[in-house]
Parts: sequence; C-alpha cells; structure tokens
Amino acid sequence: MLCYAPKPEGSAQIITDRPDQTESSSTVEKGALQIEARFQIGFEGDHSNVIAQSLVPTTLFRQGISERFELRILSQIEQIRFQEKIIKGISDLEIGTKIQLSRKAQSRTQRA
Repeated sequence: MLCYAPKPEGSAQIITDRPDQTESSSTVEKGALQIEARFQIGFEGDHSNVIAQSLVPTTLFRQGISERFELRILSQIEQIRFQEKIIKGISDLEIGTKIQLSRKAQSRTQRA
C-alpha cells in the first residue's frame, strides 16, 4: 500500500483506511488531502477454470472538509482473466463521506 499525505509541521500522524480492507474511526484534518493506494490480486476456481482478478491500483482520496467531516473518492483499474478472455476497465467511481459523530475525551474510539 502506498500513502501520500502532505501535511504542515506539527499536525497529527497519518492514519490510513487501507482501501477496501478496513476503516479507521478517524477523519483527516480540515484542509488535508490524504491519498492511499494499493494493489490486490485474487484467484478463484480450480486449475482448469481459474478466474484471476487484478485491482491495480485502488486509490482512495480523503479530503478534510471540517474537523469532523471528510470527502472520500475511490477509483480502481480492474482486470479479470478467465480462460483465454481478458476484460479490462475502470470500475465505478465511488464517492462518499465519513462523519465523526462524537469526540469525547473518555471515548474508546481512536482519534489521532
């Protein structure tokens, strides 16, 4: 996984969401842009009917809109190989948000 997050001196540490694997409980700081990328290769079936899928790269863009709200855009290039056929393309663009509902000092959720 690759991650790029330019940040000013003294800002919080980077906490990644590892696209399509796990989600952290944190949002990125207001005004910050964090870019996370990874690749995934998977196989399904037996040796005579193998389906191979490659997602290279899966890229997640996280933009801090406010201290509790971030905009998220995810894109990926996909290739599926089945027998002699290869299908390539760009998967649907995913656009979403993450909202931090609570920020208590005694909270058990993580905040960087």
